[in-house]
Amino acid sequence: MNIEDDFLSYKEFNILKKVILSPDKITKVNSFPWFLCEHDPAAQPFYFVHLFYVEDKINSEYFDSLSPLLESIHNQNEIRSLKRVKVNFYPGGKEIILHDLHTDFPYSHKGAIYYLNSCDGYTLIGDEKVESVENRIVFFDGGENHASTNCSDQKFRVNINFNYF
Repeated sequence: MNIEDDFLSYKEFNILKKVILSPDKITKVNSFPWFLCEHDPAAQPFYFVHLFYVEDKINSEYFDSLSPLLESIHNQNEIRSLKRVKVNFYPGGKEIILHDLHTDFPYSHKGAIYYLNSCDGYTLIGDEKVESVENRIVFFDGGENHASTNCSDQKFRVNINFNYF
């Protein structure tokens, strides 16, 4: 596992964050499309996702907004082939809820999680907690057990997940 802070330049980070999280100046509504995903009903019953890339093809008109991030990941940890790219939006709550341990795919492959906002949520990879710090990325084996959380000190927790070879 490798953690890097300030992964993108300040300008690149803010452009990406604006695309995904900023509301429209007139309507005050975020126009980025989020899709409901049911979760463990005993813990956190839902979260939202947006699939940028899945099943060997681009799945989002917003995929190009990831170009600086994908280029930086490639420069750091060569991307030969993308498997999946998605962004997760976890609503905040009164307490932190650790979601179930899982693997992204049942085989060894490269994984990265890029954090769009700072909060008290975290990612558990093996026995290590990776705190949610905006513009941080963690590289790890996506076939290794890991788990996400929501947050309790912000309205939401957002990260972008990459699976690749």
